[in-house]
Amino acid sequence: MSNAAAFFDLDRTLIRGSSAPVFAKHMADAGITEHRDIPLADLFLKFYEEVGESRLAMAPAKLSVRATKGWDVAAVAEAAKDAAQELQGNIQPFAASIFDEHRAKGRKLVMATTSPEPFVRPLADALGFDDVIASKWTSLDGRYVGELDGDFVWGPKKAKAVAEWAEANDVRLDRSYAYSDSYYDSPMLDSVAHPVAVNPDPNLTTTALIKGWPIRHLDKNEGVVKVAGREIQEWARPFMRPELVAPFADVHFDGIDNVPETGGAIIVFNHRSYFDTTVMGLLAAQSGRSARALGKKELFDTPIVGKVAAALGGVRVERATGSDEPLLKAAEAIRGG
Repeated sequence: MSNAAAFFDLDRTLIRGSSAPVFAKHMADAGITEHRDIPLADLFLKFYEEVGESRLAMAPAKLSVRATKGWDVAAVAEAAKDAAQELQGNIQPFAASIFDEHRAKGRKLVMATTSPEPFVRPLADALGFDDVIASKWTSLDGRYVGELDGDFVWGPKKAKAVAEWAEANDVRLDRSYAYSDSYYDSPMLDSVAHPVAVNPDPNLTTTALIKGWPIRHLDKNEGVVKVAGREIQEWARPFMRPELVAPFADVHFDGIDNVPETGGAIIVFNHRSYFDTTVMGLLAAQSGRSARALGKKELFDTPIVGKVAAALGGVRVERATGSDEPLLKAAEAIRGG
């Protein structure tokens, strides 16, 4: 067993947005709290999904523990199990392959989140994580008392909690990995050998570029670049029209409705010329889908063009090696949808 670990933030990292609405819904369904329509809640959630967390938002989050006073510990645990089942379906499609990679190397998987430990523990267990680092609530005689048990695990306090967990579990941070979307998790990311900015907020994007940290988007396979939350193919799609891209060719498509709207799909075509790649790009755009393509290494080794091809989702193939790696990457892309 390796003495390293991989630490994962939850909101905007393993799932696209916030887990809070899911937990709130299941708590209300269990009769622990009341269903409430909070004015502008959808707007705030959308803002969080696009921009990330802030100090202003963390202040009420820290104080929210007071609302737990009198809650039954067992009832909360059951509601959290129900929420975990729903949240499992929200895990980003390319997270599973990262989990598998770390498990294969013998690294422990740890969820490191500001969210309350009673909420996230069932989800971590369902995902096969080894442990959880999260904000804890104090309980007495089977009920919560409305107080934190220890630190509010956010910012430098999260980095401190990770360091304490690593020491207690004989894990070396100088061999470990950490994944987060938030600039406020920079202390945690700084503390490990392999920090990864996942769906980073604007400040973390800047930090990652300065420090040379890799940037990943777990709703896309590795290497695909996003600009302002959308991959390049999505931005280019409105302009990928035959009359604009190939004005001197007669290009039309039949049967585009046979391309499924979601999920993995393989489109096979007979390669006759380099113009075929343009036609296939038009086909993908017309179907409303983003494509991944295997391409010979000579294309990817070409300056500028190669980097663009990789950013668009191309998979480099060295035909002489007989390696399965390109096909495995393509299979991963299909599994991810």
